[in-house]
Amino acid sequence: MKDFLNRFKRQPDTEQLLPLLESWFDGEAGQLMLQRQREHIDEALASSFGYHLLQLSVDSRVQLFEHCRVQNKYPCHPLGNGSARCDFEQLPFASESLDVVLLHHVQEYVSTPHALLREIQRVVIPHGHVIILGFNPWSPLGLYGQFARLLPHSIWQNHSISPRRIKDWLSLLGFETQSCHFGYHNPAVLERSDKLMLKRLLKQWPLGNFYMISAIKEEAGMTPIKPSWKKAAKPFAGLSPVKPGVTHSAAHKPVNKNKA
Repeated sequence: MKDFLNRFKRQPDTEQLLPLLESWFDGEAGQLMLQRQREHIDEALASSFGYHLLQLSVDSRVQLFEHCRVQNKYPCHPLGNGSARCDFEQLPFASESLDVVLLHHVQEYVSTPHALLREIQRVVIPHGHVIILGFNPWSPLGLYGQFARLLPHSIWQNHSISPRRIKDWLSLLGFETQSCHFGYHNPAVLERSDKLMLKRLLKQWPLGNFYMISAIKEEAGMTPIKPSWKKAAKPFAGLSPVKPGVTHSAAHKPVNKNKA
């Protein structure tokens, strides 16, 4: 009995879950979610510029940056499969070298999500843009996942991380959250509405099956320290050169020219 319980407590390896996730995104629910996510991402990346964009996705076939104007785009995945191969928690990029980083459900399937965000903080330039997408644990799909995680070969054996916790972690790492939107609501007929007011309301409605957080890395500020100047005994005395080993008073002592 103990071995049976430990089987479900143990977190499966990321490489074991990634093929299952790709199969899920091939299904009807996964395709609808990807469609909604692309709409949100295109809007978030509309104002993004720079030289280098990194996409980390649980699906190696997905490219979510088609309409982004960043010059160089790098989709990365631990298994390769058409993308550049890299470890999610040890990125092969120099510090402060990326303008935009896009996380597609990665934080939910790595062993240490906070370590992943620290690595993102390292590689993003000051004022760089980070976009994070994840399954919303307070949605119908998230609640279903709490029960489905007990099934063998389930994609829901992941970290259930709320948007609020992600924003707290980002704040500790020096990021300022710009927006937190939700998408892929139930019933789906809500999102097919053409009413602009309803679409804006749905973005803020925290029952969407996925969330998207957009954040900017803040630049560490420098507080100038005003020097404490000591008032000179005589005018312009502080500007006079002083020879090494000579005290201030001796350096400015009048010279007796009549002395032999």
